[in-house]
Amino acid sequence: MAALPPFTPPAITHDPRIAPREICFRHPAYPSSAPDLLVLTAADSDGGLDFDVALVSCCIVADVRWDGGYLAQKDVAGGSSNQSFRRIDRPPGGTLRGREFFFCIEGCEPSSCAFPPFLPS
Repeated sequence: MAALPPFTPPAITHDPRIAPREICFRHPAYPSSAPDLLVLTAADSDGGLDFDVALVSCCIVADVRWDGGYLAQKDVAGGSSNQSFRRIDRPPGGTLRGREFFFCIEGCEPSSCAFPPFLPS
């Protein structure tokens, strides 16, 4: 039996000279020097990442039910030295545009909540 001819490789849909943009997801209680909880590559051509993919990925890594966590960003308004976080709801179109988000667990104070101890380091 003869082998089939190879498939034609797919066309490049992005500029290969431009490095893909990374979006970092961090633990809200860890210092800024700590490693990221998760880093995903922005898959959209305009540098965005699907909100649901990001949220469910963080839930998997943190061993939390898919509806047990939420994404947040640091709230730096007012110049306070205390860290507070602003919950990020699913944006219109479902695409995240920022570069850094924090994964928080429902019902836990973000700055003190601990994830299970078996998270990758």
